[in-house]
Order: sequence, then structure tokens, then C-alpha cells
Amino acid sequence: MWIRRHQKKKDMPPTSFKGPAPVWQKTSIIDKQGATGMILAVLQREARSRKFEVFKPQVPKRVKDKKARHPVTKKYLKKLVYKPVLCETKIPLSKLSQDILGDMWYWYVDPKTGEAVVIGKVRSESGCLVSRELIRVFDEVCFINFSVKDLEALADRYCMHTDEWMKFLASKYDKVIKFCLDYKKKMEAKDA
Repeated sequence: MWIRRHQKKKDMPPTSFKGPAPVWQKTSIIDKQGATGMILAVLQREARSRKFEVFKPQVPKRVKDKKARHPVTKKYLKKLVYKPVLCETKIPLSKLSQDILGDMWYWYVDPKTGEAVVIGKVRSESGCLVSRELIRVFDEVCFINFSVKDLEALADRYCMHTDEWMKFLASKYDKVIKFCLDYKKKMEAKDA
């Protein structure tokens, strides 16, 4: 292990492998909890072993560039070609029944799960109005599936929240709802 002359071994930060600590151990920028922490742990383990089983780094292929030549030697220059990235081209969204929020009463963000919960007024068998959960939305992307009428109903009503964190989540949902509503209205105007 590398130690400066004026440092003692006991003053060195503990590392689980030999050599200098990698950049992600030196900085505290990365969130070390949750999914990011799990990915970080896998990356650290793979960097130590140098096997890269889960996250394989892109290794470019050297290819002659037929268009570019060196000005003095007139030889073809080489360029680096990467494989195309594998990613989703379409976001998989579940189909929802449309115009279900006509009898919507209010909506709130569930403090336990962070989901947007829509509460509606429904008539029971006895004939009186009862509040019932109409739909739960975990991801903001699901609002793309809603109709214009449903998005207007959500945008018109104020989101109930209890503390600052719920207010932050509610504002996030509000922004997406307004964006989706504007987008759908523009698309309808374009089609007409």
C-alpha cells in the first residue's frame, strides 16, 4: 500500500482492496442508499475483480476511416466505432379505461408509498354518497395514458398534502399533469 513519508499507516482511510481508492470512494456526491447504493456496490465489486459480469464496459473497435486521410503520410486515419446501445424504443405503458375521473372528489399523495391516489364519490346500494379510491398512480409517466377530460379534472383540483415532502411530490405530479394536458391539447389542435 502506498503511504506518504509523513503519514502513518493507521491514519490512512480503510480500503477493502489494495491500491489507491477509486473516485467513487473519494467523493461523497453519490447517494449511497437505495438503488443507487446497490448499483454502486456492484460497480465497486466488479472493479475490484476486473471481470465485469453485470456491467460490461463498451470497448470500441478500430476501423479505417475511408473519408479522412493523414495530411502528410496520406494513410487512412482510424476511427473508434461503438456498438449501438440497447435501450427501449417504446415505453411500455399499461392501458387504462378512459374518462373514469368524472366523479372525482380529490386526490392526494400517499405518505407510505408516494403514489398519487384519486378519491371519488360513488353511490352505495343504500343510495348515499361514499368516498372510494378510484385509481393509484405510482409513476408520473402513467398520466400520458389519461384522457384530456381526466387530466383536466386532475389539474382543476388541488392536491391534498400534509408536510413539505408530500408537497414536493404533489408539485412533481402537478407539473407532469399540466405537461401532459398541454401536449394532448396541442395534438388535438394539430389533428383538427
